[in-house]
Amino acid sequence: MNAEDNKTEILIVEDSATQAEKLRHILEVKDFHVLVANNGKEALDILSNSRPKIVISDVLMPEMDGYELCKRIRSDKNFKEIPIILLTSLSDPKDVIKGLESGANNFIVKPYDERYLISRIDYLLANLEIRKNSKASMGINVFFAGENYFITAERLQILDLLLSTYENAYHQNLELIEARNELRELNEQLEEKVEERTSELTKEIEQRKRVEERLQFLAYYDDLTGLPNRNFFVERLNEDIAKAGENKNLVAALQIAINRFKFINDTYGFDAGDAVLKEVAGRLVTSVREGNSIARLRNDEFGILLNDIARTEDIILSVEKIMKIATHPIHYKEKEIVFSLSVGISAYPADGQDASALIRNTDLALGKAKQQGRKTYHFYTEGMDVKAAEFVLMEKNLFNALKKEEFVLYYQPYWDINTKTMKGMEALVRWQSKDKGLISPRKFIPVLEDTGLIIEAGEWILRTAIRQVKDWQNKGRPVVPISVNLSLIQFRQKDLAEMVKRVIGDFGFYPSLLTLEITESAFMQDIEFTSQVLKKLKEIGVSVSIDDFGTGYSSLASLKRFPIDNLKIDMSFIREVTADPDAASIVMAILAMSHALNIKTIAEGIETEEQWNFLRLLKCDMGQGFYLSQPLPAEDIEKMFNVSNLS
Repeated sequence: MNAEDNKTEILIVEDSATQAEKLRHILEVKDFHVLVANNGKEALDILSNSRPKIVISDVLMPEMDGYELCKRIRSDKNFKEIPIILLTSLSDPKDVIKGLESGANNFIVKPYDERYLISRIDYLLANLEIRKNSKASMGINVFFAGENYFITAERLQILDLLLSTYENAYHQNLELIEARNELRELNEQLEEKVEERTSELTKEIEQRKRVEERLQFLAYYDDLTGLPNRNFFVERLNEDIAKAGENKNLVAALQIAINRFKFINDTYGFDAGDAVLKEVAGRLVTSVREGNSIARLRNDEFGILLNDIARTEDIILSVEKIMKIATHPIHYKEKEIVFSLSVGISAYPADGQDASALIRNTDLALGKAKQQGRKTYHFYTEGMDVKAAEFVLMEKNLFNALKKEEFVLYYQPYWDINTKTMKGMEALVRWQSKDKGLISPRKFIPVLEDTGLIIEAGEWILRTAIRQVKDWQNKGRPVVPISVNLSLIQFRQKDLAEMVKRVIGDFGFYPSLLTLEITESAFMQDIEFTSQVLKKLKEIGVSVSIDDFGTGYSSLASLKRFPIDNLKIDMSFIREVTADPDAASIVMAILAMSHALNIKTIAEGIETEEQWNFLRLLKCDMGQGFYLSQPLPAEDIEKMFNVSNLS
């Protein structure tokens, strides 16, 4: 006999595959043999071929529900003895009465407890024999919820159903008690949460109050320096203008900029930049009398209002005092940071009738002060707004010139002072404007520097110069070094060495044929930074030349610290070398010290044979100037190759 034949067989009637599989698993674990029907009709088909010990049916099913299935089983003499358990999610007491009326033995509400379900199955199986001996049926009329129900069933069947109903109610009552306990715990937790949230809200209100106070502070004060900000400055300026209108005094608006502040940030770091801003702010406070207003207007710019001014001379005295006090070097982490200030000045009532006009004109005056040397002051004058507009137009045109490739290079050779053989040439940029023709670099180079376009233009100059030399080489022309000027802005860019190395590599150019010219003032701004940059450039293999030597504040002795190849003596000394003994003495000293340091010298701006011969007697190495050649376009230089002696 098959082992399955000894197992108690149970029929599951369930339209949900998930619920049927769950119930099958529960029963098979308890070693029951399980049959499954999807609805009441399938269940009746199975009953015609099999006789399970118990039927477990869902109530709500398509085609034939659990109630109707109960009635069909009870009406069939072959199946009427089979115990039936109804499973349902219905909880109305009428459903229980309806189940009893249909002939169900047990009525279990979903979700059911597995142990309770198994206990009911065990109970019904244990009482099957008792049921066989108790055939008498009885009828009972039940009046419930306004309706009559007549139930005909065996006593034990009625007893079982009532018992299961009681047990369901008991379990539901236990669940109700548990739910009530859980509700009590939730209420306690809620009270705790309310207390916590109340505390949090109190903190949030306090924090919001602090934030509002902070916002109120930031609306009129600078967070870094603690000085009033631009909003405060404008309001106070309007107040001072109103008072000055009554007492007929002057009000001066000063705009003060830390020159090359970006260089400080790039070289020493942003912490150092912040330290400089705070130190300058403190110095400005001590440099003016009480009653004058000081503000931080934007990143590296401050504003000062001088009120109750009687004469313009008093403004000048105040500005000179401010610059004297504020511009001492700043020591930060064992480093000395040298800086300068530029000041723009406008005065009420001559330069504007309201704060907006005065601030605008002060800004224009500041721009003029920066152009004049970046360590001076300048008053607003009529026409500055026109020049400012011209500057903006120039900036726009230069941007377009870069895109439209309107820049061209000219080349000015430099020669051996004894043999007059060409030893190299300097690349000089020109602007070939389609509208205005050839424009001098004196007019547009400062704009390129102030706008930062010099970085892009500088790389273009380097590429174009190297490309031209390679072209001459490919044509079999003599090979001479090419020198390219670097502005201070270019020299301070972080990736200068990497850019130079990349461009040289792009053309397969010999680094020894490239000389980079850097002005003396750019060299001496930061000795440590300059040393690091020059070291990287020399590692590439390029030569380095100091341009305009003698115009800065370096000493020849300091040149020992730098890997310098050439030194170009500024043309201002060369022009006077045969007429001014002092100029001649300076040139002689420069030449003597340069030769002692094994540095080649190039005299700039030689215009006469007399100057050339004098420099030859002083043993200058090379010369450059209109005496032998002015800057020329590439095609004219190429013609010169055919007639010049080159080595």
